[in-house]
Amino acid sequence: MNQEKKRFKWWASALMLSMILCFTFDLFVGRYDLSVTKLYQSLFNYDSADTAQLVMREFRIPRALTALLGGASLSVCGLLMQTLCNNPLAGPYVLGISSGSSLFVALGFFGFLTCEWQVCFVDCSIEPFIVLGCCVRMVA
Repeated sequence: MNQEKKRFKWWASALMLSMILCFTFDLFVGRYDLSVTKLYQSLFNYDSADTAQLVMREFRIPRALTALLGGASLSVCGLLMQTLCNNPLAGPYVLGISSGSSLFVALGFFGFLTCEWQVCFVDCSIEPFIVLGCCVRMVA
């Protein structure tokens, strides 16, 4: 059992380090070569006239944070699906979520669904808490 804990800690540390490296790589690699000082300046001493700071603050940082938060939320959704279904193979295709989302994307594409972005943002912000509440109630 002790060997398994050590292996888990090693893998968790390696994955965390790789996530940090990928996040850093995403910040500094692109058309413009940017340095750590430009990152610091764009965060704490922002000058909109400097193109490098503008690229860092307006494009690279939001893109990297979106990728990080999107990946984290997808992994939590997968964990919740597997936990609630008591099935380690549960996925969106098994539960029919993919087909339903494809239908609504098609309806939205053809203009049958209209939704202002503020309403969608509020809806997407509230739904995870509803799902979490349902999970806690089902487990308890």
